[in-house]
Amino acid sequence: MKLLRRDSSLIREKAIRAIMDRGLVPVGEVFEWIDDPDEVVRRLVMRQLGKKRDRAIEDLFLTYLKNKTFQKEQADHVMVCFKTLGRCGSLHAIPYLRETLLQRKWMPGFWRALYRRGAVVALETLAIPESEQLLDKARRSMHPSLRSVFKDISRESQKNKGGR
Repeated sequence: MKLLRRDSSLIREKAIRAIMDRGLVPVGEVFEWIDDPDEVVRRLVMRQLGKKRDRAIEDLFLTYLKNKTFQKEQADHVMVCFKTLGRCGSLHAIPYLRETLLQRKWMPGFWRALYRRGAVVALETLAIPESEQLLDKARRSMHPSLRSVFKDISRESQKNKGGR
């Protein structure tokens, strides 16, 4: 654990990889490192946490997303958190994702739109029947702000795949 407190991101990265691969430390202690100042360390932690479906990790992400106050420059981090929630999550995350996606559909706002996009990404990544039903409901919504989330996600997917 002392290695996780070192200034060198390279040392922290190797320590996190070793600790998580061997299951030496409770997940809650490793979860703290999703806020590491080094992006490589944060992404490694997210990748490790999202390797399998795990209720404890899912609960940590749900609590984190509900209670953490983010800065605008952390928008990418928020999206990675939602994607990781989709990878490690289960049916247990559906109520939070439903509320995030469908709550106050008519109200604009940076954070509301960001969280909606995150909920869509998490639901797509979950890929369970309940998440598919929720996505279908949102796609057919009468609220333009909700439908536009799907257009944004499709556009981003095309960019990431090299399309225009």
